[in-house]
Amino acid sequence: MTVAFSSAELALGWGAGLLSLLYAVLAARELGSRTRVGWVWWLGLMLPVSGAAAYLVTRRPGTVSFAGDERAPWVTAGLMALGGLVWALAVWAGRVPKRTAGLLALALVAVAAVTWIPLQGGPRWATPEGARWVECFTARYRWDVYSTFGSDFDALPNLALYVPVGAAIIWAWRRWRALAPLGAMGLSFATESYQALVTDRECAASDVLVNLNGALLGMVLVVTLEVVLPARK
Repeated sequence: MTVAFSSAELALGWGAGLLSLLYAVLAARELGSRTRVGWVWWLGLMLPVSGAAAYLVTRRPGTVSFAGDERAPWVTAGLMALGGLVWALAVWAGRVPKRTAGLLALALVAVAAVTWIPLQGGPRWATPEGARWVECFTARYRWDVYSTFGSDFDALPNLALYVPVGAAIIWAWRRWRALAPLGAMGLSFATESYQALVTDRECAASDVLVNLNGALLGMVLVVTLEVVLPARK
């Protein structure tokens, strides 16, 4: 039986695959430089993991619906510009190594592509903008949206989306690692606020917690590997 994919699904698959491949290569090089395990071995381990994460993220219906509309080329150019800006600021202003800055830029581009883009025809709350933002973080059902839609609808993609963010932050903020979770939480809080105040997307306070858990998982994995595996001299 032949499985047919729409142009939107094909474009989304190629984009997510390329982004995850670039991140896997840079992360493997980073781990290879910090441990005695060669980067090729790390790449072989990370490719299926990054592929699975990309699959989970692209399962989001909103992401798939966007990939085929007329905004896609312009948004793609904007995402590339965002990645370049983040990389330049991290290298020049933050004095982050170029490879680590690349990891940070790719992780933020993935977050922007999945969560920052307005959805045409998406649901809008019939309340003023300020009320939408307040309701996002105070309404009880906004802290438990996954019991309604299911954990695989948004929770697992959000978790997978922020694991690379956490790993990139912990590598970039080597002198301020204790503050890395606050950076991840700030990014998630800003994203949900942006969704409530600017876009036609629906925010959820529970997303902040799930995103933070994903980032913490990435941070714990990096720190564990650095502690358990011998450091490269």
